[in-house]
Amino acid sequence: MEFWQTVSGDRFLNVTFPKLVNEINSLTNELKKLNQEVETKVVTTNEMQLASTINKYCSEGWQLKHYIPEHVELSAGQIVDTVLVFERKAKSK
Repeated sequence: MEFWQTVSGDRFLNVTFPKLVNEINSLTNELKKLNQEVETKVVTTNEMQLASTINKYCSEGWQLKHYIPEHVELSAGQIVDTVLVFERKAKSK
């Protein structure tokens, strides 16, 4: 008797194997999404313009990834503006 003729073999070929193929296809699609190139834009602003700056870039399709608030640089004793890092999917060429 061949494997495919057994109950376990029939279950594997008709249930388990198709599920496995579907899961591999799903993983392939997720990896494609993860590997898409992204554009990055670093913007400095002051706290007074923070909300309008974020709204401007988000309305243009950018997503805020990092926010570094206004702070004092210890080595120079200077105030450093707020730094915003935005990302979006790179446009196809």
